[in-house]
Amino acid sequence: MPLIDTVGRRGLKVKVLIAFMYLALVLGGITMVYPFMLMLSSSITSDVDFKEFRVIPRYFYNENVLFQKYVMEKYSTQDPDINILNERYGTNYLKFEEVALPAGEGLNIKTVEKDWQDFTGELPLNYKMSGFRRSNSSSYGMVEKLFVEWIKNKYKTLDNLNKAHTREFINFGAVKGYSERLGDRAFILDESTEVKDALEFKKTLGLDYFYFVSGEGRWITYLSSKYTDIADLNIKNKTDYKKFEDIVLESSLSSTKLKADWKEFVMNKFPVRYMSIDNKAEKLFHSFLENKYKTINKMNLICKTSYRSFKNIPLSSNLEDVNDKVLVPEIDEFIKKDLPAGYLQIKTTENRYREFLKKRYKNIEGLNSAYGGKVDSFDNVKPPYAVMDHAQLMSKKNDIKKYFLTRNYKEVVAYIVINGRAVLNTFIFCLAVVLTVLTVNPLCAYALARFNLSYGNKVLVFLLATMAFPAEVGMIPSFLLIKDLHMLNTYWALILPGLVNGYSIFILKGFFDSLPKEFYEAAQMDGASELRIFFNITLPLAKPIMAYLALGAFVSAYSAFMFAMLICQDPKMWTLMVWLYQMQQWAEPRVIMAALVITSIPTLLIFIFAQRVIMKGIIIPMQH
Repeated sequence: MPLIDTVGRRGLKVKVLIAFMYLALVLGGITMVYPFMLMLSSSITSDVDFKEFRVIPRYFYNENVLFQKYVMEKYSTQDPDINILNERYGTNYLKFEEVALPAGEGLNIKTVEKDWQDFTGELPLNYKMSGFRRSNSSSYGMVEKLFVEWIKNKYKTLDNLNKAHTREFINFGAVKGYSERLGDRAFILDESTEVKDALEFKKTLGLDYFYFVSGEGRWITYLSSKYTDIADLNIKNKTDYKKFEDIVLESSLSSTKLKADWKEFVMNKFPVRYMSIDNKAEKLFHSFLENKYKTINKMNLICKTSYRSFKNIPLSSNLEDVNDKVLVPEIDEFIKKDLPAGYLQIKTTENRYREFLKKRYKNIEGLNSAYGGKVDSFDNVKPPYAVMDHAQLMSKKNDIKKYFLTRNYKEVVAYIVINGRAVLNTFIFCLAVVLTVLTVNPLCAYALARFNLSYGNKVLVFLLATMAFPAEVGMIPSFLLIKDLHMLNTYWALILPGLVNGYSIFILKGFFDSLPKEFYEAAQMDGASELRIFFNITLPLAKPIMAYLALGAFVSAYSAFMFAMLICQDPKMWTLMVWLYQMQQWAEPRVIMAALVITSIPTLLIFIFAQRVIMKGIIIPMQH
């Protein structure tokens, strides 16, 4: 019978009261669901939008946010680096959240895209750096995931990989390739199998995965850090540049207006591998080495070489071909100290692009006609880094959204799969705990309720006393006891401490006491034994209580990590929660959110399975 009848509900006060109750229930429901929705949405974000805390992340409907996320992933070598993007875009963004969509109005994007693909397709490999890497992060980038798959396909087994690389990888997931530093002054690729594999894999990548070494971007960064503003540069060099981004890094000293700055930058900061030296400098190089080492024997001893004389030491005019761990540092020092700047020519991606356009369009009018632009000369043409990034994003927009949607979850699943015993350990632990809770505790409660034991109240008080202390209090005694029984790092160590639960026995005894005595008397008159009475009469009636206790036992076992880590210190015996606890020490917050969502699924499924039985135990007695 309802508390308020139909007539009573017609009053204004009652209607207001009912409306207030419904409002309170709705608000209460929102306060319960909203945090979970935020956790769910945070699990599909990245560093760009993680702190926005929106129920629906903006990259689903905002193209600019999607572009920010995309370029942050692309311009990542070890960690996302906004400076890499700024050097190519000619911008001064402080963070990826500030990056705006490129202004491509009026441009013939298809023509620009075709020319860029033709140019970058013929560009040498050592001008291309693979982006989408997160080598110093908890997460793998797109390229690293592809590299792991490529390595798996090549070596098939982990033993073959370790033998070839002379390493001790514990799994394929530990392979991340090598760190490319092509923009460093004197970077040298070693001759290891690991690097050779990385370079072989690099040749298989599409152009979308690369960004390109930008000598001009570094040149502009150098000038902007040296001069307070563009006016200071103009006064010193008698130029009329409007902004630093307008300054071109010329290929030689004779063709630049900023001769002193060009010389200082190229001789000390520009990467050696992108230089070429006049053949006339070879004699100067030999004299430099002779002045440094005095005798060839001394050089051979120090550098572990075997040259017969200084004249036999080669100096290639094209330094792109030089990858010698002895020669490159010597050439670097020679350029800094003894080489006249006029002997040098430099090759940048930007200058190569301008030469490509000159060759294709012959004159600036032809370029402007094809591109729909208004450029005064080829020297003012900048590579369309931002425009091409946006075009590449738009060509695979749905795939990129799917990547951001699933990446964090794939990261967690991969981590769980790598530590595969965690799932097995958790399953065995939870199953055993639920079975024991539903066996031992009901038997104990049935004995206390069914038989008039003289010490029954004392046992009940003792069980209630165990409920007065938090579980952490018993950890050390339990650990010492299990240690004395030589059960550490076993399933018994996980199961035995929770075998008996005072709260479960107390709840069950109260329920068993409420059952009519006539049930038992009738069963005894029919000749049923105590075990038959227990299993056929008592337990079926206690299904709602048993379902509730099973749910509680599962949640307690499933979520336990502190005690599980304490008594099973061998990683092979760690449960899922222990591994995820370890994951929280290094994982990014968005990955942790994804882990929390995944780990909540088993609990949700168990609750759904048990709720019908639990609700039946609540509703049916009320109906009667």
